[in-house]
Amino acid sequence: MAMTEIKQEHEYVPDALWAGLGFTAGKTMPALLTNGETVKRGTILTMVSGKLKAVTVKTDTVFGIALEDASAADGDIEIPVCVQGEFNAQALLTGTVTDGATVADFMAAARNVGIIFRNI
Repeated sequence: MAMTEIKQEHEYVPDALWAGLGFTAGKTMPALLTNGETVKRGTILTMVSGKLKAVTVKTDTVFGIALEDASAADGDIEIPVCVQGEFNAQALLTGTVTDGATVADFMAAARNVGIIFRNI
């Protein structure tokens, strides 16, 4: 029997995005990133008209956390999003804010949808 070649598609690079002991229980789902948006892993996302974009103002509703760097420069793309779990607040990102919003400003909105920010 011949050995099957194993192809490595991604490289695991540990980061400090996840917090707490329940990180493996985070719930993920695919969702569409809005045309023209670019996000980094750890970006806090909101949903507008059924598509994702980075949060930019304090009144944005939190939908989830981007799990990969992604660019929708050439049209909407599907990306993996965590919609529940515990995250290191210092590792989270926002879009270009227009009203002085910080990660802390989204803590309550995130908590309401099952996303917890931890200061570790």
